[in-house]
Amino acid sequence: MTNYVGREIVPLREPESDPDADRSLADGGELSARAGSSNGGAAFRGSERSPGTGKGCAGRRTPSGTDAALSPQPALFRAQGARSPSSEARLAGARAGGERSAAAASSPPDRKADLTITAKSSLEQVAQAVGDALRRAGIRAVLTGGACAGIHSGGEYQSEDLDLIVQSASTRQDLDRAMATVGFVLEGDRYVHPESPFFVEFPRGPLSIGEDVRIEPISIKTGNREFLALSATDSCRDRLAAFYHWRDRSSLETAVLIAARNRVDMRKIEEWSRGEGAESGFREFQDEVKAARKRRGKREKRPRGTK
Repeated sequence: MTNYVGREIVPLREPESDPDADRSLADGGELSARAGSSNGGAAFRGSERSPGTGKGCAGRRTPSGTDAALSPQPALFRAQGARSPSSEARLAGARAGGERSAAAASSPPDRKADLTITAKSSLEQVAQAVGDALRRAGIRAVLTGGACAGIHSGGEYQSEDLDLIVQSASTRQDLDRAMATVGFVLEGDRYVHPESPFFVEFPRGPLSIGEDVRIEPISIKTGNREFLALSATDSCRDRLAAFYHWRDRSSLETAVLIAARNRVDMRKIEEWSRGEGAESGFREFQDEVKAARKRRGKREKRPRGTK
């Protein structure tokens, strides 16, 4: 067990999947047609659109277009052909939806959210509130993708998309009730909040990074709130998968940010990279991490008041 500045991080082992949950979110059961951060340093926003199974990142999708944005693979809550609304229109719709479903959003005292989400809530605060609400509802879900990268990079990488992979036998109605306790309502293929720019999606499982499906998430605890997420090492691998298979250099930069700030298992990353046929890509990553740590060390040793 490791403590990171007030956050208690405990490694967990992923339980065996329920063979009878063939209609659950964990197995990707079909639903109705409707179901379709703190800032620091020189922050940049990636073209995060979560990873899928097989080649690529945990819950991510393949790139398309000139900006190498990651295009979506089928997901339980992704409506085919649906276009993403603008942030302004989405928030306006969410406010109206939140007002209409105020009664549905109320919950028993034992399910009441400890953290109220506002327009000022950071990515990590939203992840805490959502993850803890799901946990209290008995839904096992692991935070992946760009949201994890944002947390492990200390906000140097930014994403508005929180992707969670469900690992328990849960229905859309279960998710609706749990998400309502923290003010999120389903709008098309995602859950949105009337105050926050962050939105939540539940891509199809299983939880995997490249060809590795034996992922052991960690439990991040802050006060009496707790949620499951990829470790810093696995978040690095998640970003590197996009670099290895799609040559997405922004994902390499994000992996370097994570490794420069955290203790990551470089041997594990190297062995996994070899299995992905990306030895040269790992060497480039390793060189970039060494250079980033050196630059970071110089900044930390710099006398106060210098530029």
